[in-house]
Amino acid sequence: MASTEEQIGHKTAEADPVLSGIQHMLEYTTKHMNQVLGVAAGVVLIVALGVLWNRDRENKSHQSAESVSAVISAFGSGAYDQSLELANAVQTQHAGSSSATLVKYFAGASQLRLGRFAEAEATLRTYLAEATKAPFYEQAAQVALGAALEGQKKYADAAQLYQAEAAKLPDALAAEVQLDAARALRLAGSTDQAREILKKLAEGTTAASRQAKIDLAVLNSAQP
Repeated sequence: MASTEEQIGHKTAEADPVLSGIQHMLEYTTKHMNQVLGVAAGVVLIVALGVLWNRDRENKSHQSAESVSAVISAFGSGAYDQSLELANAVQTQHAGSSSATLVKYFAGASQLRLGRFAEAEATLRTYLAEATKAPFYEQAAQVALGAALEGQKKYADAAQLYQAEAAKLPDALAAEVQLDAARALRLAGSTDQAREILKKLAEGTTAASRQAKIDLAVLNSAQP
């Protein structure tokens, strides 16, 4: 049985689906990056990325490497306005470089956290269009884009994106994104589709399965 704190947190997310979408995006991003890099925490991730970018053959400018590290550090510390400002500066000063492409992800993710959903959508779409240059955050950017769509109440589009992304991911990560898909479908009015997704997820014993059971109960209780 969920604790009082967990129940309150869940109700808060239910009351604010946009907040829920952003929270899920951030949780997914952390899990995905940690799995790819094999790091234990976001702080280690920031350091690791700084090392990686100092070794980038295309990034011959030490100043460029430091600028990218500053963007990542600001984002990691929750200074989203600063991260966005720094990311925009990198894109201007190092246009066309892998550094400029990579920081577009952080610019879009920062805009998302700042509630600038339309801007976040545009920035993340631009990043994804150029992600062959810096694909490090491609999957996280897809999920962030879904949250940006939800923030604009484009729930059907978000659900479609989540489902397409879930099909590409390992089971554990796919389940997290399927939860997002179910939420977006419910908000789009497609409750039957949302229910089917949640029923399948609820069959397991993972954290996602437990959350699916809660979401399914909420969905069923909302029926007249």
